[in-house]
This record gives sequence, C-alpha cells and structure tokens, in this order.
Amino acid sequence: NPSPESTVFLADARSTHARQLTTLAADIDRVYRGIPPATVCHIPKDRSPEEFLEEYSRMFDAQQCLEMLFSSGQALIDLYPVILEGLSAKPQEIVDCQRENCIHVEDSAYVTSREASHTDDSLKKPGTFLINLLVLCHKRLLDVFGNLLSHAHLCARVATAYPNGKEPRVTVPELRVGSFVASRTSSSTMQAVLLGHVMSVLKMRSTQLRKVVEDMLGDDHDDKQSRILRLQCEVLEEDSIAKVDELEQVKNRLTNLGFPI
Repeated sequence: NPSPESTVFLADARSTHARQLTTLAADIDRVYRGIPPATVCHIPKDRSPEEFLEEYSRMFDAQQCLEMLFSSGQALIDLYPVILEGLSAKPQEIVDCQRENCIHVEDSAYVTSREASHTDDSLKKPGTFLINLLVLCHKRLLDVFGNLLSHAHLCARVATAYPNGKEPRVTVPELRVGSFVASRTSSSTMQAVLLGHVMSVLKMRSTQLRKVVEDMLGDDHDDKQSRILRLQCEVLEEDSIAKVDELEQVKNRLTNLGFPI
C-alpha cells in the first residue's frame, strides 16, 4: 500500500498542474480576445490599400499578441509531457481506514445503500479534471490559430488586389521569444516557422493524449463520463490535424501568389 506521503505528493502534483493549466487558460483566452477573427474587420472596400493597411494595423497589438501566443504555446508544450506522464502512472491503491468505528463506515438506517457502498477512489479515477483543463487550453489555442489563419486569408485577398501587382508594405513588428529577439527583416519568417512548430508539436501531443486516455480507460470504463473523455480527445486530435493542414494550405497559397514563407 502507498504511504500517506506518496498520496499527498500525488495530490499536490495534481493541484500544481491544475493551477498552472488554469492560469495558462486565462492567458490563452487573453490572446484570443486580443486577436479577433477577420470577420470583425469591418473596413470599407473602397479604401485604398494603404488606408486599409493603416486601419487594419490599428485593430490589435500584433507584437504583444504574437509574443503572448508563442509564450503560451511553449508553456502548453512544456506542460503536456509532465501531465501525460502523471496520467499514465499506475493508479494508487486506496489505503484502508485503520480507525475502529470510524464514522465513514457507519452502518445505520440513515445511510443509503449507495452511500454505504461508496468508496473514496478519487486517486483511482482518471484525472478527469486535469484532462478537461488540458483540452480546454489546447482547444482555445486552436481557436487563436483559427483567428490568425483567417487574417492570413484576408491579407492574401488584399495582396492580390494591390495595384500593378506590387507587394504591399507592411510594418512587421519585432518578435521577442524569451531572450531571443528577431529583427524586423526576419520577423515574419520567424513567426511562420514558430507558428508551424507550435501547431505541429501540439498535433503530436493531441495524439499522445488520446492514446493515454484510451490506455487509461481500457475496457473497464464505458460509462458516460468515459465516453465523453474519449470523444473530447478524438475531436481535439482531429481539430489539431485540421489546423496544421490549413496552415499548409495558406502557406502554399501565399507561395503561389509570390509571397514565399
């Protein structure tokens, strides 16, 4: 049987991961609010390309939002393997109560049959709360990716309409990731590379999460909650794959338009 210390350690680790994921979810949601989808960009079509770009660039703080995006994405990438390892760990056995006449085993007419048979097996159950938080963070980050890609589609349309086939001049902010700062000349390329990296790694992580949950549940869990967990992980994996595929389509389209990435 596990010692009380090991039980407390597991509970503390889960609590720490829960706090980290909750904070991260709030950070990612701020990024989502800071980068609205292109559908909210209500700019008249009769504006000149220069006027459009000027007004468009004022709609959100690109530098701050992108730095927060890559920082949050890296934080999620770092947390994933730690949490997956914890979910893959062998379930703890329940330590039987050693107290005589303990109230939790009270047998009386007041106690219902369900209460009498209930065992506190929270350590045996899958980490449903952590899985939900992990899926929440990942899904919200996919929403941010979706917004970014919608802007890429919009900018591609504007670029094709630019007079005389010229390339519009766009002010690309510096990109700071940790202590590394990309110059303005290389910032756009670095953004595309980092975005592709984060999306690809998270796609791989979503597959790992689905497999861990499948192994964790096995054939012994077919209740509604277990089916919901399986479906959540399957949908997350499908959405992650779809976003990576969409990014490749955007890159190919921009390359065909003469804007290699």
